[in-house]
Amino acid sequence: MYSIIYLHMKKAQLLSQPMNFLFALVILGSIMIVGYKSIEFLTEKNCKSKLITMNIDLSEATKLQSSLIGSWKDKTYNLCDLDKLYLVDTSKDVSFSEFKDFPQIVNAIKDKVKKNTFLVEQKEVETELYVPYLDLSSPYFLCLKPRDNKIELTLEGKGAGTRIYPKSGLYDCTFNSTPIELTSKDLKELISDIQEEVNLGGNVIIDANDACLKRKFEESNRSDSTKITITKCKGTFRYIEQIPKCVIQELNKAIQQGKIIFSEPPSILETDPVIMWEFTEAAEEERYYEIKKMIEEKCKSDFKGVGVKGKDKDAKVDVVPDKKITPVPVSLIRALEFDRHHGSLDDDDDHNGGNDITKKVKALDDDIEDIDVNKLLHIEFDEQVRHNGIITVYAKCEPSGLLILKSEGYPIPLGSAPCDVEFKMMNIKIVSPSFSGSVFDITTELPTREVEYDFVDIEKE
Repeated sequence: MYSIIYLHMKKAQLLSQPMNFLFALVILGSIMIVGYKSIEFLTEKNCKSKLITMNIDLSEATKLQSSLIGSWKDKTYNLCDLDKLYLVDTSKDVSFSEFKDFPQIVNAIKDKVKKNTFLVEQKEVETELYVPYLDLSSPYFLCLKPRDNKIELTLEGKGAGTRIYPKSGLYDCTFNSTPIELTSKDLKELISDIQEEVNLGGNVIIDANDACLKRKFEESNRSDSTKITITKCKGTFRYIEQIPKCVIQELNKAIQQGKIIFSEPPSILETDPVIMWEFTEAAEEERYYEIKKMIEEKCKSDFKGVGVKGKDKDAKVDVVPDKKITPVPVSLIRALEFDRHHGSLDDDDDHNGGNDITKKVKALDDDIEDIDVNKLLHIEFDEQVRHNGIITVYAKCEPSGLLILKSEGYPIPLGSAPCDVEFKMMNIKIVSPSFSGSVFDITTELPTREVEYDFVDIEKE
């Protein structure tokens, strides 16, 4: 009998062991889930605490820095595992198209509410904050991408507000830059388009990845314009850009009508249009041109470009060999200063009201003539200057403007040069293939307020 009872007890113990094991697993699993949730909660709480601290610190910093005009301050913040940070100057005309995937940001811009700092995770706005005294330059927003969960900023005092910059381009995602890569078909078509203007025999196509060749589009709702910037990170070569017909039909006409402005005058290989710039040994360089229209997305894919260099020292893609200009005026007949514009000129009407400043712009010395934006410089030479000829002007003006070369009776601008705040030799190359003449006007465009000329010379083709 005792044996029977013992056997029943042994059987019950054997049955209860798996149940105890399962129960233990359930308890252990519950503890792990609670522990994970607790860690997740604490991590999230810690992250939110860091973001709140960042918002408070950045708000205090922008308030303080705004009154320190011209001063600079660096700041570093931890953004946890967030993907991006957008700072938006909602008081200005910010393009909605940049935020088509973020309705919260679009609504903040439209309603001008007190939300101008947006933290994004997995393409969703997770947190909206406000930073006062924000004064951002065009395009009036910053996209910042953390590296190792942090961003580094530089704050500049502007008086009425504080301007913020990424301390390094590594944090900057404001514009989407597209690598410039051509298919074999695209490259063949581009070379076919320019082979009559440029000798491409024996030249090397630059590896776009190696040179970090990129193109970016910046749109401005305020002026209904698009800025196209070409950048490279290394290498010396010529860069050839083909602007598609969906943007411009004929380049000279677009220049004449002010529909396109270049950061610095390119060589115009075709008015169709195909242009060419020089890139030097500098580690990072950019060239840009601004088109007075908004460009559709499907049209952006039609832009084509390629970098080319010669196998030897002399890059055979050069249209005209580079020449050094010696600042010794040899053929300037006269230089006249006019208010805004002038009519026809002849020797019998006392230059039709023009102020003769020939001696002043003929001598490279300290005798400087000031000419403001409401005036132009009329110059005459005793020799004909043709396509690829160069008018050299030793001058200075506001860097946001351009010096523009024109000729009487010829409606299309002949060339231009970007202004510089310091005196420098500005070479204005005549890029109109059919031009030949000896009488020119040098004028400028807004926002340049003043131009100071000291010397004018020419170099023929």
